[in-house]
Amino acid sequence: MTGTPSVRAPEGPLRVPNLFSTLPDLARLAASELERESWLDGYLLTAGVSQLIDDHLQPDPLALRRATALLVKDGGSIGRAVAATVTGPSANALDPLVRIGPASGRVRRLQMIVDAGLQQLADLVVEPGRAMVGPSSLGDLKECYELLDGSPSRLPRALRDEIVRLPACFRSFDQHPEDLRRVVRDFADAHPDRFQPLLVVGVRTSGSYLAPLYAAHLRAEGYAEVDALTMRPGRRVHARDGARLRALAARGGLALLCDDPPGTGGSIARVATQLQKIGIPQGCIVLLLALFEDADELPPVLAGYESVLLRFEDWSIHRRLGADAVRDGADQLLGPDRDVLAAERVRLRVPRSGRGHLKAVFRLTVADARTGSRGEEYLSVEGVGLGYFGNHAIAVVEPLHEFLAPVFGVRDGLLFRKWMPDDARADLLPPEARVATASRIAKYIFTRNRLLGLTEDVTLRQSGQYPVWEAVSMLVSRACGPAWPVGRTLVTDRVVKRLLRVSRPSVIDGRAELSQWFTEDGPEGMVKVDWDQGSSWNLGLGCCDPVFDLAGVAAGSQDAAFARDLRAAYDALQGEPIDEERWLLYQLAHLWALPDTRPEGRHALRRACSRSLQAYFRRVYFDDLVLDDDGPLCGIDVDGVLETDYLGFPALTPASAGALRALHAHGYRPLIVTGRSLSEVVERCQAYRLVGGVAEYGSATYVSRGGVTTALTGSDERGALERLRSELRTKVGVNVNDDYAYAIRAYSRDGRGARGPVPEDLLADAQRVAAAERVSAIVGDAQTDLIGDSVNKGRAVRSLVAALAARDAGGADAPLAFAVGDTVADISLLALAQRPFAPGHAKKSLGDRATVTRKRYQAGFADAVGHLIGHDPGTCSQCRLGPASRDRLLLLGLLGLREGGIERVPAQIVKLATLANLPRRAS
Repeated sequence: MTGTPSVRAPEGPLRVPNLFSTLPDLARLAASELERESWLDGYLLTAGVSQLIDDHLQPDPLALRRATALLVKDGGSIGRAVAATVTGPSANALDPLVRIGPASGRVRRLQMIVDAGLQQLADLVVEPGRAMVGPSSLGDLKECYELLDGSPSRLPRALRDEIVRLPACFRSFDQHPEDLRRVVRDFADAHPDRFQPLLVVGVRTSGSYLAPLYAAHLRAEGYAEVDALTMRPGRRVHARDGARLRALAARGGLALLCDDPPGTGGSIARVATQLQKIGIPQGCIVLLLALFEDADELPPVLAGYESVLLRFEDWSIHRRLGADAVRDGADQLLGPDRDVLAAERVRLRVPRSGRGHLKAVFRLTVADARTGSRGEEYLSVEGVGLGYFGNHAIAVVEPLHEFLAPVFGVRDGLLFRKWMPDDARADLLPPEARVATASRIAKYIFTRNRLLGLTEDVTLRQSGQYPVWEAVSMLVSRACGPAWPVGRTLVTDRVVKRLLRVSRPSVIDGRAELSQWFTEDGPEGMVKVDWDQGSSWNLGLGCCDPVFDLAGVAAGSQDAAFARDLRAAYDALQGEPIDEERWLLYQLAHLWALPDTRPEGRHALRRACSRSLQAYFRRVYFDDLVLDDDGPLCGIDVDGVLETDYLGFPALTPASAGALRALHAHGYRPLIVTGRSLSEVVERCQAYRLVGGVAEYGSATYVSRGGVTTALTGSDERGALERLRSELRTKVGVNVNDDYAYAIRAYSRDGRGARGPVPEDLLADAQRVAAAERVSAIVGDAQTDLIGDSVNKGRAVRSLVAALAARDAGGADAPLAFAVGDTVADISLLALAQRPFAPGHAKKSLGDRATVTRKRYQAGFADAVGHLIGHDPGTCSQCRLGPASRDRLLLLGLLGLREGGIERVPAQIVKLATLANLPRRAS
């Protein structure tokens, strides 16, 4: 096993703390399990070996097929053209070359031995007492495993170093071999001909584990000719498998396609299409699938295929979570001193969309075996996975028991532990317990790192499995525009891997947020639940860095003070501070990798990401400054000037952050003037150390000193706006942003989910019904903003200047020394400045109202500040940023990829790639 060796008693079940295994790891463990005749774990381990070999024999050269899929999905018309003319044809051309190598024949022979042994193990799992017919393949398999364990160098390095992909079906969901038996019996009822050839095709990864078991169940059902193979969507089928499929078609056989319960069904549909191109008629493809709770039928893309389906209510997990089964399991696990007389289920929790494990709470009636006295106990019973996947939970408990809820054991894929009541949730602790709470969580994460340490961060080799580094790279590569898959390949993957390297890797928790902690006796006695699933779950985010757990706690709480306490506690234990770059990227990974699909969820997600980046820029650019309390005021628009949303949410870039720092450092007092909500203005004032701001197009102002808010709309306008807000909420297809208190931000969504302004006729009708004539509309690309007729940014700036008791820079006509805006809504702001500027992209709308800079957006803002202070921001001793590590330079380079314009992205990529390749000592 890579890193920590497996921890288990020879006579007990296999318990593996680290599930990120290589092929030699799996071979060593499988050899031991076969020797013990532990058929289920032997099967699961061998299925993992099979998956690794199959992927190796069906490669994705230079990740071109994956890049092609990403370009087609998210690259727009340019991306689809690149996929059709460059990446797709290149992958096809390279395919024959990468299959040729000195060890290719050896790998194919290994595949044959593993496949034969896997089928025999599947038969033993399905029918443990079944007598073998013909020669056994297990002897060859054992010998092969012993050879691999002793001489892994006989394999190509790419194969022996690859990390196994865990199957969602048996690791992250509650599927069971019994469920497959039920599907096969339904299939047999519909297809009674036991002599028709059948080929089970598993869609990798879960198909590597499901297909052989389905084939074994079919053999047990009496089918005479059954075989199995696996395919990965988008990968070219190996020649040998193509020949098997064509032979099946020639004989009128059926291809039985199996995979995880479908979401969109896209992967299954792509494999089905591949089968048809090879020669399998659509009428000879049968889908063998289970469904989640929220699915009554297959996705439309699969509707044209014959299918045999297992409804969620028919999964065997419901029987295993029945009262009688739990009573029997608890009676065995609670020990000989206690007799479980009855079990009553009082709660059942089904995960959203079914994608996860079921959890139930039971009230047990328990008798003392010696005295006969009776009492009640509450037990949590929850799915954790099949075989050694589930026993991983116990492997983690053993070294960390003082931090975890008491555990009684794992039985048939179910974990039995003490139930922690809702009123014991740690997030209900009083504010004065914050420091102790942070200390307890930090100690758990630190201790876990020390006790479950690994020799290397194996997730850095998990390309295509959506580990944390890949999630982060996909996010920051958005700055490359439509060509982001190319930018990922050339630079962001490599840079992010460097930024997220960890010196002391370990098996992390993955779900350490405060909602997973409970206590019945204060923060010092807090214990954790759900400690085993987050480190290696089906949706990715694999990581071996304990800082990822810490960042997840902070991201989940959105409490800046708690995050500071958490970091301080961990720093004290570790003896060195966490660098800001890792902290930011891990928070963004937690927030962005698995976004809520609801509109309000996406909005909250964007704001949380913005806050994380604001906090980073504050610590790096602004915290060291001593601010002038009486300097000239500067008015700055936010969207398109100070911030843009290249990353998918509003954010500074190094250019705008450096320019803002320069204003502070040279004695100016910046304030923001924006259409954004008041609460967003408050967040930015705190993060960027601003004296105040104008919110909602001038509907309100905020003064940072004292936190004073002033509404500038009249009572009649407020009444009209409230009536209009209520009316818009009744309109189908219209969403109203709840953040806005003094104005209205509303938007609609088209059939693809893209945001847009409210249709004019619908808005006019709403205004008529609400009697809201004294309301003006500002129509943007993604929304419609509605404000009172008397409101404008200039009037609000004058009010804010008066509230700040500031001396006028140029008299009453020009109270601002400097201003930057980029839309017609900023005209009244620019009119109040001695030196009004507009970035280059605003030339058409503001060319005669301000000095237009050569550069655009945030680089244009920096250009304007340079004109004001007489030099480029950051180039003098007053405003220069302190010494930066190479990691900081790399991250700032990523964040600034787009700030000079899309045409400069290629040059920025080359610059970053050069910096990333410098020897490490050069930092």
